[in-house]
Amino acid sequence: MKNSAKRLINSMREKMGTCRPAPRSKTNSRLRRMMWWPTNKPPIMLSEVEAQAQDERLQPGEVEIRVVGSALGRAPGAEVVGIVSAAGEAAGDWMGRRVLVPRVLPCGECERCRRGLVAHCPALPPRTQVVESERLPARFLCALEPPLWQEGAELWPLAALADAAAAPFAALMRLGVEPNQLVAIFGDDVRALFAAATARAKGAVPLLITDSTTAIALTRELEIATQSGGESLASFCEQKGLRPIAHRFVVTGGQQNFDRALSALTDGAAIALLDRLPVHAADLSALVTHEATLLGQEICHPDLYPELVALWVRGELPLLPLVERVKDPRMSSSSYPRLPVVAFD
Repeated sequence: MKNSAKRLINSMREKMGTCRPAPRSKTNSRLRRMMWWPTNKPPIMLSEVEAQAQDERLQPGEVEIRVVGSALGRAPGAEVVGIVSAAGEAAGDWMGRRVLVPRVLPCGECERCRRGLVAHCPALPPRTQVVESERLPARFLCALEPPLWQEGAELWPLAALADAAAAPFAALMRLGVEPNQLVAIFGDDVRALFAAATARAKGAVPLLITDSTTAIALTRELEIATQSGGESLASFCEQKGLRPIAHRFVVTGGQQNFDRALSALTDGAAIALLDRLPVHAADLSALVTHEATLLGQEICHPDLYPELVALWVRGELPLLPLVERVKDPRMSSSSYPRLPVVAFD
C-alpha cells in the first residue's frame, strides 16, 4: 500500500515538477494564495471563483450575497434575493448561485432553534437596512436553481417569498389546511393576498374578507372570492358545498380584522394571527365557546422555503400581480397593497 502511494507521488512529481513555496515578494497575501509555484513550470493561477471562495474576510461557513431584490415589507432589509458573489472556505459550493434569503437566519444549535422557535434565536444576525450586498451564514439559504427555478424568470420578484408569502404559508401549514376546506382571510394587505393565493395553491377554498376596493380588484385578477365583513360564512359554504364547521382563519392587518374573525367563529375553528395584538378576556371567551384554537405565526421556518418556492415553480403561486418594482428604498408602492421591491441592476 505504501509502495503504491509512493509510486503515485513520484509519478505526479514527474508530470508537474517538485513543489516549493512561492517566493516572497510584495505581492499581497490573497495573490500568494492564488499561486502554485513548481520548480520547473510557470505559476498556475486559480480561477477568480476559486480565489473568491478562499476570501479570508469571510468565515468558513459564510457567503457574500449581491442583492438583486429587497422587498419593503414587514422587515425591510431582511427580505432579500440575490446571487452569491463570494464564499468562505466551507461554503464554496454556493458560489454563483441564486439564493432566497429567509427573513430569519437562526444559528440552528441553541435550545430555541432545536424546539423550532427560530424567531427567538439569540444569535440572529442584524438585518435592518436595505443594502446592495450582505455577508451572511450560508446554512439556511434556499438555492434557486433547477428544479427550484423557472427558466427565463426574473429574480427580483422572488424577494416577496422571503416574508410576505412565507409567513402566511407557514400559518397555513400549522393550521393543517386540507383540500376543499374553507380558509377565511381577514385583512387587506399583501400578506392577506398571499395567504389567499397560497390556500388556493394547496387545494383549499380561500375567501378574502375585506372592504378594500384595491384588494378586491387584485383578488378578482387572481380569481379569488371576496366578501365584506358583515356577511355570513354560512351562505358561502352552502353555495360552495363546504362543511359548515372547523374552518381555518388567517388574520392580518390589525385589531379590527381580529374582531371580525372572532365574530365569524365556527365550532372547532382555528385562527392563525400574523400580527402582535392585545388579546382581551372577551376574545378568550369566544374561543372557549366555540372550542377554537388560536395560533401565533410571525415568521416562516427556513426549512419550509423550498416547498414554498416549489408552488411558484409549478405556476400555482403568482408573484408579479402582487409585487411592484421600485428604485428607491424610501419609495412605497403606488398601488397598495402590492409589495414594493427594490430591484438592483
